[in-house]
Amino acid sequence: MLITRHHRRRPPTQPSTRDSKADARGYCARRPLSARRVRRAATGCVLVVVRLVAAGPAWADSVTVTPTANGLTFGTKIQNLLNWTAQGALWASLASILIGASVWGLSKHFGNYGGANKGLQLVIGGAVGALVVATAPAIVNSMFGS
Repeated sequence: MLITRHHRRRPPTQPSTRDSKADARGYCARRPLSARRVRRAATGCVLVVVRLVAAGPAWADSVTVTPTANGLTFGTKIQNLLNWTAQGALWASLASILIGASVWGLSKHFGNYGGANKGLQLVIGGAVGALVVATAPAIVNSMFGS
């Protein structure tokens, strides 16, 4: 953090006799944990756990869902929209990889290590994005056993 004149605490010329926690430079020491504060925190945690355990399971009928596209008149349009979205995401991932690689290489060559780090982030982000787009249908299908 950049310390400016607004953030910096000026040490007093003489330590105050009223403030027993301040040292000679005027900085306050951290308060030690008292037994009372520890007991209060433990009591709060116990009360939360007791309420959660006492609530028990909710009594409701079981819900079953079987996802299917049968009978949808606009199912092919939704599939085309999903295909186009995936293609756009792959193009964006490729652009991120290519632009990031060029920024990474040029910044490293000219000694701009902050820019090189940003280029590396773009390359990794584009690769992860492409991986997510490529595996998303398999992840969704594996959840429903298709």
